Amino acid sequence: GEVTRYDVTVQMSAGLETIDFMLAPMRGEDGGITHLIPSGVLISDRKKAEAALRESEERLHLALGAASMGVWARDYVRGDAYWSPELCRMLGVEHFDGRPERIGELVSAEDAEMIRRRVDEALATRGQFRAEFAVRLPDGQVRWMSSRGRAHYDETGRPTRMFGVTAEVT
Repeated sequence: GEVTRYDVTVQMSAGLETIDFMLAPMRGEDGGITHLIPSGVLISDRKKAEAALRESEERLHLALGAASMGVWARDYVRGDAYWSPELCRMLGVEHFDGRPERIGELVSAEDAEMIRRRVDEALATRGQFRAEFAVRLPDGQVRWMSSRGRAHYDETGRPTRMFGVTAEVT
């Protein structure tokens, strides 16, 4: 006897609604189940929001792929980073491990320093980060990228995250 949960679609006066239904067993002194306590929470709005989010993400991924663009984010609080699957494909990276310095492994030392300097300038001025750089893919191809981003700051003025896009401009 564990708690059992499942979603149930029911016809209500307002139309079809989804309920998160749960049965919780209650046990007696001997440990045996004496009765079940049912409960239900209306989750139709949450389900609709989840479906809308999935559709929005699908549109974003399709648009990014069509435009040869990828999304990236750097979290200065956690010290990690995110690259979208589209960006990984563009950069020839099978799996991104969350290390912000990974871009330095894909570009020349000169471009890596330029990117770092431009990020620092954007953070210091609260301006937009912009950089163009060449990436050497594992198969030896060179692709040119154009990247833009902007940071978000906390109430004390410290940068918390930077979000951006990178487009292939080869």
